[in-house]
Amino acid sequence: MKKAGFQIPIVGIESGNELDLKLYNKRCTYEDNIRILKMLNHANIYSGSFRFIMFNPFSDWERIERNYWFLAKQKVS
Repeated sequence: MKKAGFQIPIVGIESGNELDLKLYNKRCTYEDNIRILKMLNHANIYSGSFRFIMFNPFSDWERIERNYWFLAKQKVS
């Protein structure tokens, strides 16, 4: 991607927990999300900007907390 001229990819992470990923019918897993962000970082491709859904009508404190800690681990501002 970098050689082709991509500068800032926008990745659709959507959620930091499995329940919400299933709710959104995403094929990826929590581990997939972590892996893609690590791969981008390792390739020196900016990955600090991605799509994320923090809340939904089914959010409970556990889902919110998992989303929070996912974002905190990614050092997202």
